[in-house]
Amino acid sequence: EAKLLGRNSYGAEIDPLSRLITKVKSTPIDTLILHRYTEEVAINISEWFAKWREKKDKHKGLETLRINLVIPDFPNRDYWYYPETIEDLTLLLHLIKQVEHKDVRDFLYLTFSGIIYTKGLGSMANVRDLAHSRPHRVMKEKLPDVEKSFLTKMNRLRKMMENFWGHCDPNAESKIVSFDARAVPALKDNSMDLVFNSPPYVNAIDYQRGHKFSIFWLAGVLDTSPEDYLALAKNYVGSDRIP
Repeated sequence: EAKLLGRNSYGAEIDPLSRLITKVKSTPIDTLILHRYTEEVAINISEWFAKWREKKDKHKGLETLRINLVIPDFPNRDYWYYPETIEDLTLLLHLIKQVEHKDVRDFLYLTFSGIIYTKGLGSMANVRDLAHSRPHRVMKEKLPDVEKSFLTKMNRLRKMMENFWGHCDPNAESKIVSFDARAVPALKDNSMDLVFNSPPYVNAIDYQRGHKFSIFWLAGVLDTSPEDYLALAKNYVGSDRIP
């Protein structure tokens, strides 16, 4: 909103996934650049997933693609995901990491997160009630279509970014300056016109509980680990995990 109004804005955010969301949603990407890179990545994904389907039809594993894929390891991974979905997501994440443009790459990481952390039947995990309560395991009747879900999400978010690019003020600065709202770096006197914060939702929306599904996949990208992220929960404002 500050970017649209031409105002400089600074934020503090403790949650790693929320920081990625904030960064992407407040960083406009030139429409031509975004279109070029997302078209290239769409072609790349389609080509590699076609190769991968051929390998799977012959009952061969990811190693036969010869692109040094490492399947992320995190708590209860095999409980929440089908083995085939784990392999598909690993390939997709590898292809996103190859994108050279950092802002576009972050945009694609956010798209990836969007097919992990989602309501209803669209999630890649065998789960429901991810956003508002403890996750419940519900096995899907058929395997999630990782390729289709990602490309559909990417095209929808691309339209939103193109709209943002056309309306925001490119001269307005927007950045995260702290991970802890209690420890924001010193600012000059009378340099801020407005300070606001979101209220602690307590259990209405448990960000840490829901976000962990995305963060476990993106731990390396978000400079954290499953263990560090789970330990972070007690520091959240409004958490029910305080002593």
